[in-house]
Amino acid sequence: MSEAKVKLATRQTNQLARLLVNFRRETVMLLLQGFDQETRLNAETQINELKAMGCHSDEGSLNDFADFLYFDPQTMTAATPNILRPELRSHIHVGVTPSFEQVVQWDNESLDQLLQAAAPDLTIQVLTCSPQSFIERVLNRLSSEDAERVRQQISETQSVDFSEMQKIHRMYCDLAKNLMEQGLIPS
Repeated sequence: MSEAKVKLATRQTNQLARLLVNFRRETVMLLLQGFDQETRLNAETQINELKAMGCHSDEGSLNDFADFLYFDPQTMTAATPNILRPELRSHIHVGVTPSFEQVVQWDNESLDQLLQAAAPDLTIQVLTCSPQSFIERVLNRLSSEDAERVRQQISETQSVDFSEMQKIHRMYCDLAKNLMEQGLIPS
């Protein structure tokens, strides 16, 4: 008789991923083994995306979550909605995530911070589904050699559908919000 596996809702899986983003992969795998395959795959995907964006859990959130590690997944599942989304720094108030339209209008200094923090693959994905004016603005911030390489990668990347574009823009905006929370970009 196989042991029943717990299935989490998408929102709970996303919360769990935000809490586990700083754990070692082996620990994450151990923690996720009590969940069904779909929950495990969704959590792993979300954790990888958060790592690519440079997201981190704060120590307080991890300490709160540690109390649940000694209980079975049913107990953890029941308690997950009560765990707050971790902030990068506990003393900074979480603001509103900027829209992609706002990010496109940022000044050059803020844009440079965002470009430095973003994973190169994410930047290519964002540029693939961005207005031409933003693409040119970003390419102008790069050396001519880097700009040509990015132009080539953009031309080789296939177009994305609307839902994928929204997801990519949201990831970029989440990264922008994280930089704002860290005080690297003025809010």
